[in-house]
Amino acid sequence: MLKQRIAEALGSYADAAVWSSRFFLSISLQMEYEGYTGFSRWMRNIYVEYNCESLSIIDYILEQGTHTVLHDITNIPSEFGDVPEAFEQGLIQLMRMGDSLEQIVELAQAEKDNTTYTKLQPLLLKQVKTEANISRIISRLKRGGGESGYSLYDYMMQLT
Repeated sequence: MLKQRIAEALGSYADAAVWSSRFFLSISLQMEYEGYTGFSRWMRNIYVEYNCESLSIIDYILEQGTHTVLHDITNIPSEFGDVPEAFEQGLIQLMRMGDSLEQIVELAQAEKDNTTYTKLQPLLLKQVKTEANISRIISRLKRGGGESGYSLYDYMMQLT
């Protein structure tokens, strides 16, 4: 059974992952509406990843004989500015989630909960990779220069 502090931290993280999934879906919807199918698909993939991650954490909590409750999803933005601004907001959210995950990893270490620590390692590594990818995208968008550059980069993302 999970220690109370770890169970609460994992439950809060699962809740935040559900919120984050909707956040990235909202960015995806804006990108699709603006005609950026490649960017939309990229954001939608993060939406799917956070949905899967939240379910994985919830399953882990339940497997450990503990219960968690998810809260209402509120305050999801629907406007994110231009393409680079939308990706920058995505990066900020990814970094928040990464910080939360690192705090739980540190808590698991402090509580000597090696099972939880091991469970979170792949999620943490994936988080770092996703943050690096979105940072590269932002850099390319800023160098690409305007709508025509965004459209070309979007088209290239559709091919991958």
